[in-house]
Amino acid sequence: MESNKMNKYTKVSTSIDGLDQILYDGLDLSRDHTLIIIRGGEYTEKTLLGLQMMYGIAQGLNNNESPVIPCFYTNHYSCEYINDLLLDIIITKCIQLMTMLHVSNHNTELFQDNLFSHLFFKIPDNQNCNYQLQEIDNLICQEAVYYSNRTNALHYRRTENYTHNENFIVERRGKGISDYFNKDLGDIQDRQIDKLKKLSNRLKYPLISSNVENLYDKSITDLKNEINSHDCNNKKNTVACYDLIFPFTEDLSHVAELLDCINQKHTVALVVVPDNIPLSNSCADMIIDLTNKDVEHYTLQYLCITRCIFQLTAKGWHQYKRRDYGIEIFPSINTYFPKRRYLQRALVYTHSDVVTDTYQQYLDSLGVSKYHSGTYREYTENKERRKKEYIDDLLSPEISYNTSIDILEKILLSQGEDSGMQNKDGIPLMRRRDCIKLFRGGVTAIIGEANTYKRFITFGSIFSSSLQYEHSLILLLNKDTSMTRRRLSCPAMMHSGTCRNEKCAQCYSYIHFMNIFMGNITSDEFIYFLRKQVSIPFTDGRRISRVIIDDLQILDFCFPLLKNNPLFIPSLAALCHELDIDLYILCDREAEATYKLRAIADNVLCTERDTDGTLLLYIERFAGYDNTPSKIYCGKIKRPREIFECYDIYEENGQIIRQYGINDEHIEDHPVVSMNDFWHGENKSFFGKTKK
Repeated sequence: MESNKMNKYTKVSTSIDGLDQILYDGLDLSRDHTLIIIRGGEYTEKTLLGLQMMYGIAQGLNNNESPVIPCFYTNHYSCEYINDLLLDIIITKCIQLMTMLHVSNHNTELFQDNLFSHLFFKIPDNQNCNYQLQEIDNLICQEAVYYSNRTNALHYRRTENYTHNENFIVERRGKGISDYFNKDLGDIQDRQIDKLKKLSNRLKYPLISSNVENLYDKSITDLKNEINSHDCNNKKNTVACYDLIFPFTEDLSHVAELLDCINQKHTVALVVVPDNIPLSNSCADMIIDLTNKDVEHYTLQYLCITRCIFQLTAKGWHQYKRRDYGIEIFPSINTYFPKRRYLQRALVYTHSDVVTDTYQQYLDSLGVSKYHSGTYREYTENKERRKKEYIDDLLSPEISYNTSIDILEKILLSQGEDSGMQNKDGIPLMRRRDCIKLFRGGVTAIIGEANTYKRFITFGSIFSSSLQYEHSLILLLNKDTSMTRRRLSCPAMMHSGTCRNEKCAQCYSYIHFMNIFMGNITSDEFIYFLRKQVSIPFTDGRRISRVIIDDLQILDFCFPLLKNNPLFIPSLAALCHELDIDLYILCDREAEATYKLRAIADNVLCTERDTDGTLLLYIERFAGYDNTPSKIYCGKIKRPREIFECYDIYEENGQIIRQYGINDEHIEDHPVVSMNDFWHGENKSFFGKTKK
């Protein structure tokens, strides 16, 4: 076992993203032996979680010089079932990774020789086969072909959730992952190993063999004898998972002795047991409990790391679901916005003045930038310059004379600075703005009654962002995508009528949809998938920089679990702040979430039609720099359809630069001293409650 001893600083991924997040980036395996117990009742998928963790940990420990072969032992499932289950997980995980790579960079190497499909499926090699089979890996990444774990075959995606013989393509080669490492295949096996290594390198996902063994009809004493007979120097004993049940006729008092025996024989041992077996919490290094809970007459599945003696973990219950690629865990939203140890590390921050960044503030200001290493030397070199920039902004007197147009431009329009750097296509990369004057972003709430141009104003903001090569994601809450697409005309076209060229097509290419269908989706699951979407880059190397939620009031009618969670909107805002994403939320004035949204948002815009039909656009709150205290701005827009304009400016060197802005000919400042009439006026409802 000495050869398998881990470095004392080792943290290993479980290959389950949500679980790694709960474990704060992975499992601490610095101990000589680690015993993990997974326990749960019926229908909690505990066997699947144990199998998935076993394989994922073995992948993390695997290297070419010392391959790790994990082993799964069960006394109540057949080897055939477990092998099939594990191979299903591996295949669908590979498909998931291939798809992510495809949408990120359209990697043509990924589809050379149909490596994935030829490795796992019986693709005919003759040239007379269906021409579509020549690009089957590409079709899989386009989600036109999918893998069915019911038929163990590839199918064309025709009818959702319906698999039949007409869309059948090809079946799977092996019954388990170990079949692809079969030493009896000779030359065939060598070619298979080469394919496995090549696919592993492309996907950055180690593909390793695994053994499954039956322990049928063995008592606790028999199991102890079986385990003691294992060769400790065998690589398959490095990581093992035991899925065990015991009849109540047995003396369960000896289970602790069995667990100790298992622990001593493996570097990492996982034991899956029913929750009705009496176990002391001190019998394992880590205990993961799984359970089912009924919420709003809907069954949800949760897990909790009940005990962990060797590393910090995220407390509480975390939702999970069974997917084709195994268990998917959605960490509780409580894990997204709290900062660990912030109170005990607040001394330096508290004793720094307001215009001098601490080193931690400097690192936070860099965000996810790739162009700064964030070293302490950079911080010291830039500290005085940044301090001077802050003071200059605070002392600049002209900021006092902002108009409603000035503030609207800062809130709505993207004003990217060219950093001088370009991507591979020659498109300039914008650097993060850290000066007070150049504030733009945060959470913007656009609140008003129906037909008051909320969506029109937001679309103008989206196209301004597109012109700066920034990607925008429109989150539709149970809406018809085609209807929103028909309305997605550039607002600047209403003004000029002639803005139709290649630039327009380019702007549309930076706008993306994601529809969330009605149902009992939880805030944990919503935030998990949003984070996943915005973290995957596009082919230009950029990520989502602006998120728009269309009609938040839909929560009141279609998403009961989101509506009833008081931390959903705050955690959504916290996530976007953390990732430096601008969040725009459209909401009806009478929605129940309006009051909360007003309190959380950095910027609050309110829309209302005046008695003469013009649009009143109030700026109730602005989080950017404005040294006029307690001012409410209001722009009176006579012709709302023409407030945005897109035009060219010519520099001295003859270069043409495209600009997007607000047409000041159709908007004038309207004096407002209070928002009382807007919120509490006669016959107006207030946050869903009629004013009496």
